[in-house]
Amino acid sequence: MIKKLLAINGMAILGAVLYHAAGWGFISMFWWTDRYRLVQVPNFDQLGSFSYYGLRFVEQIIIFAIPVFLFVSGYFITFATGKESAPKWSWIFTRIKFLAIPYLLWSLLMVLMNILFGQNYQILELLTIFLTGKAVAAFYFIPLLVQLYLLAPFLTRASRKKPLLLLFLSFLLMLFIRMGQYASILGLVYPGSEIVNLLLPSWFFPGNLFWLVLGISIGFYYKNIAGFLTKRRWVFLALTIVLIPIGMWEWESLLAASGQDWIASRETFIDNIYSILLILSFIGFNMNTISRQKWLNVLGSKSFGIYLTHTLFITVTAKVIYQIAPFIFQYQIVFQPILVAAAILGPLILMEIVKRTALNRFYVYIFG
Repeated sequence: MIKKLLAINGMAILGAVLYHAAGWGFISMFWWTDRYRLVQVPNFDQLGSFSYYGLRFVEQIIIFAIPVFLFVSGYFITFATGKESAPKWSWIFTRIKFLAIPYLLWSLLMVLMNILFGQNYQILELLTIFLTGKAVAAFYFIPLLVQLYLLAPFLTRASRKKPLLLLFLSFLLMLFIRMGQYASILGLVYPGSEIVNLLLPSWFFPGNLFWLVLGISIGFYYKNIAGFLTKRRWVFLALTIVLIPIGMWEWESLLAASGQDWIASRETFIDNIYSILLILSFIGFNMNTISRQKWLNVLGSKSFGIYLTHTLFITVTAKVIYQIAPFIFQYQIVFQPILVAAAILGPLILMEIVKRTALNRFYVYIFG
C-alpha cells in the first residue's frame, strides 16, 4: 500500500503541474492574444475552440490532485497514530515545521521578486499573503494542510469512535461549501450569504476537511473495506470516466449562467464526486505496474519540493516565451509540454544541485 500511495502522490503532483500549466494556457489564449494576433485584450474569441476544450479536458481529469494530496496525508497520519487514539503533538508540530519553513522561504522569495518588479505591499497585506498562501495561487494548499494537521488529533479520535458519522458530517460540510460556491459564481444573494462566503476560500479548511477524514478512515479500516473496494473497482472506474464530460458540461453551464466572460476555476460538487470515485479506484486496483514506475516514485517522494517551486519555473518560462517567441502561444500542443517540462525538470534539477552542494544541510528546510 505504501508504494501505491507514493505512486498516487506522484500522479497528484503531475496533475497539479498540468493544472497550473493549463491556467497559463488560458492566459495566453485570452489575455496575451495581442502578442500573436492584431486584437484588443482580453479577447475571448477562442472560447469554445479545440484548444480551449483541450485545456478544459486536462483541467477536468486532473482535478483530483489536491484531494489526493490530502487523502494521502490523512492515510499517513494513521501510521503516526499507531494503536493510540491520536498522533502525538510533537509529531504534528514536526510535520508543520517542515511544511511551514520551506513555504515561508519560497513565499518570501516570490514577494521579493514582485517588489523588484515594482509591486508595493502594506504590512497587513503581507501578513495576509503569508497566512493564506497568496504569494502564489498554488500556495494556498500549505496553510490549508497546516490547519488540517492541527485538527488531526481530534479527527483521529472521532474516527476511532464514529468513523461513518465523521465521514458523513465532513461530506455534508463539503457539500454545503460547494453550494455556497455555486451561489457565489451565479451572484446570488441570500440570508447569511456573507457568513457563508467567509467559509469559501480554498486556504480555509471546511471545504477540504473531508479528504483528510477519508484518508484517516481508510487508513484505520483498510483491512475491513479492501475486499469491498476491490470487488467494485470497475464500477468506480466506469463512473469516474462518465463524470469527466459531465464535469466539463457543468462548468461550461456555470460560466454561461454567470453572465461573465471568464471565472477562475474552482472545484464543484461533480468534481468532488469524481475525485472520490477516482481515489476508490486507486485503492481497488492493485496498480502494481504503475507503483513500480521509478519516475513516478521519484515524483511522489519529491512532491512537496516540486509543488513549492514548479509555479516559479512555469511563470518564468511563460514570460520568457511572451518576450522572445509569442507565436508559440498559438499552439497549445507545443506550449503546454514546454511548461510541464520546465515545471518538472526545473525543480528536480534545483533539488539535485542543492543536494550536491554545501546547501545540502538545509535541504529539508528548503524543499521539505
